[in-house]
Amino acid sequence: QTCALPICQVRGQLRVSMPVSVGERLLAPHLPGWRRRHPGLRFEIDLSDRNVPLVQGGFDLAIRLGRQTDSSLRAQLLGRVPVRLVASPSYLAARGHPTRPLELRDHDCLTVAQSAGPVEWAFYHRTSRTRSERLEVVGTVHTTSPMLAGQLATRGVGVLRVVEWVVREELARGALVEVLPDWACHAVADGGVPVYVVFAQGASAEPPLKSRVFVELVKEVLAREVLRGHTTA
Repeated sequence: QTCALPICQVRGQLRVSMPVSVGERLLAPHLPGWRRRHPGLRFEIDLSDRNVPLVQGGFDLAIRLGRQTDSSLRAQLLGRVPVRLVASPSYLAARGHPTRPLELRDHDCLTVAQSAGPVEWAFYHRTSRTRSERLEVVGTVHTTSPMLAGQLATRGVGVLRVVEWVVREELARGALVEVLPDWACHAVADGGVPVYVVFAQGASAEPPLKSRVFVELVKEVLAREVLRGHTTA
């Protein structure tokens, strides 16, 4: 079965798992438009900041951030999204503005990861291809939720390194500002954190049409995210 994806009348129920920030901040604004384009497609969306088991959970697919290591699942790279280092104006007024990444050792940092413990933050100078700095960060607050970390950063708790879409509204209204603007949180050529779709089907089986349509919709959103990231970098 083939069709032009923007107008195809796909039918059925699609069960999708994704991180909370992806669902609430990235995809939610686009769901009404998707429903108009595909009125026969019903969405069941599970938001979780932990990787849920696809087959056991009855999911058709999942959206996941970062490098995927489970070779038993079929994974497809959808795109990459920019990452920002941010803090509130009140925090910076009280603690000062770092001038290079290694000075973050003297600051309160908020860390986001699936498991507790130190995390590595790497930085790349925007105008020098050879200049980079890395440091191990132990968060004054560690959480699995980027949304919670963004709220804490807005309230002046510390410096946060996070995917841009989580804090875009706060940056736009000045509740957060970018820290170390001369440094990028990822190599410029990389473009940011990879975003994957992971299918319940094995590598040898083609995902059903409803899954492929959803993937194309997400790709459209990510393509716009990349353009917006470039304009704000």
